[in-house]
Amino acid sequence: MTDRRKSPPLFDLMRERERAANAPDPITPTQRERPSASPSEPRVNPPAQTRPTAWDSSGGVSRAERSAAAMLDEAPQTEKTLKLPMSMAYLIVALMLAGLVGAWVGGYKLGEKSGKAQMESLVKDEPVVRPRDEERVQEPVIDRSMPTTPVLTTEDPILRDRIDPNAPGLAVMSASGFLADDPREEATNYLELATLPRDEASSAIKFMSEHGVPVIGIPRLDSRRSDANNPSRYTLYSLGVAAPGDQFRTMTRERDDHQRLIAKLGNQWQQEFRGGSDFAVSKTQWVKYTP
Repeated sequence: MTDRRKSPPLFDLMRERERAANAPDPITPTQRERPSASPSEPRVNPPAQTRPTAWDSSGGVSRAERSAAAMLDEAPQTEKTLKLPMSMAYLIVALMLAGLVGAWVGGYKLGEKSGKAQMESLVKDEPVVRPRDEERVQEPVIDRSMPTTPVLTTEDPILRDRIDPNAPGLAVMSASGFLADDPREEATNYLELATLPRDEASSAIKFMSEHGVPVIGIPRLDSRRSDANNPSRYTLYSLGVAAPGDQFRTMTRERDDHQRLIAKLGNQWQQEFRGGSDFAVSKTQWVKYTP
């Protein structure tokens, strides 16, 4: 058998501790302290001693002492701060700006794509029709073989008495002056533009001549007026394209191109000079000249 240390029972130990706790504290004689010669020193009272109870397991240590010891045992906490280098801070800012720019570009692309899709749903995608080469307006070809007609001007001493600048009579108006004879050929078709007053007719003839289209003005006589020999209105004819009677149908392309060119120039002349007509295609017609 092994030796075991005999110890008193637990109840006996508790009973003895309870008796010791209820016993009166021994009184120890104390010596009265003599008053100090210097009254300025304060009197220090001795710390009060705590008496352990029966169930006190702290060994006579007060709560304040335990708290102070715990505070001393704790390791001091140091403040931790995160420090970044300047280059890293600049890099972070640059990345943030790049992200903002990328987000803006992405949003713009999405918005443009959605807007384009919306417009495509509203507008039909029809092919653009371009005119063929043969349908384009071409400059009129002036026939240089046309017989020339003498031009009558007021500076000619022979014709000075026959043609008055203020009343040209039956003379044909042209860009270079008044002509004694009509330059048109018989049985040939010419484009009739409009009938205008004398001043407007002169302005239109000059404008057309500056743009490469020869135009003449035939006087319109009114038998009801007393000044029938002094016409105030002229009918304009273009000499740019002359279509003989037997070639009238075969020259459809040339006639249409010339008619569109006259309409374009007439619109420009009307806007610049406030003319009485724009020589539109619907207002002009081909007329065969019969003396």
